[in-house]
Amino acid sequence: MGDLAAEKIFGIRGNGTSLATPQIADAVYYAKCYEQLNKLSEPFMIVEVIRNAPFSSGRKKLPKGVDCKAYYGNGILQAHTPLNFPVHTP
Repeated sequence: MGDLAAEKIFGIRGNGTSLATPQIADAVYYAKCYEQLNKLSEPFMIVEVIRNAPFSSGRKKLPKGVDCKAYYGNGILQAHTPLNFPVHTP
């Protein structure tokens, strides 16, 4: 970006609630499902289950009047919702 005013408003800082909410939700999910997750046969499976919980439980329906083209991703994260996502063991 060449516009200094825009650089003060927009940027990739990697901080704030947009970053913190999914990380905290994942940490709480890991703590809640610790025993089940550690029964998985491979460590990468733990990561995939934790990653998949918020992706699969994001609210896809946007409020009335909100332009869906302005949003992307896996929906609106509601931090408590992934806690209900089951751990599937092979």
